Amino acid sequence: MTEEITYAGQQLTFEQLKQLNPHGAEYWSARDLQTLLGYSQWRRFEEAIKRATVSCETSGNSPDYHFAGAGKLIEHGKGGKREIPDFHLSRFACYLIAQNGDPRKPAIALAQKYFAVQTRRQELSDDAAHDLERPELREQTKEEFKALSGAARRNASSVARRRAPPDLIFQFPCNFHHAVSISQSGFRVAPM
Repeated sequence: MTEEITYAGQQLTFEQLKQLNPHGAEYWSARDLQTLLGYSQWRRFEEAIKRATVSCETSGNSPDYHFAGAGKLIEHGKGGKREIPDFHLSRFACYLIAQNGDPRKPAIALAQKYFAVQTRRQELSDDAAHDLERPELREQTKEEFKALSGAARRNASSVARRRAPPDLIFQFPCNFHHAVSISQSGFRVAPM
C-alpha cells in the first residue's frame, strides 16, 4: 500500500488517508479505504468488512473498538446532502479487511504485502529494543552479584572465625540453618 492511488484527484497512500479523532487516536474512513483497496461498490467492500469483523471477534478483540460505526455526509443532486454508512477503522481493522478482502484484486495483494512488511519491521524493532535491554540487565545482574558476594564473604569470614577447619578456603550460609564450606579437600553443606 505504499503504491499511490488516485483518490479525489490526488495521489494518496494508506498512511496519507489516516485521520485523527478529537482524542488524537488514528483511524481510517472505510469509504476512503474502499477506493484504495480497489472496490468500486460499497456492498462488495462491506462484505469484506463483515468477514474482518468476524475475524476480529473470533480473535478475542472487540469489533466495536476497531470498527466504529459512523456516517459520512455526501453531496448529491442540486447541492443537497445525505448521510451514507461508514466506519472509522483502526489500523488493526484495516489489516483484517486486507486479509479478508478479494485476493484477486491487485490492491488487496499490495495491502497484504504492506501489512506483512510492517509486521516484520515491528518484530525487528521489538527484537532490537530487547537486544538493547540485555546489556543493561547483564550489568545490573553483575552489580547485584558483586553486592551479594561481598555480603556472603563478610558473613563467611565471621562464620569461619567461629569454627574454621585448617584447610577452609571459603564458607557462606546457604539458608538459615546450613552453610556451604569450600576447602582444599572439597565442599560440604553443614549445619551452622
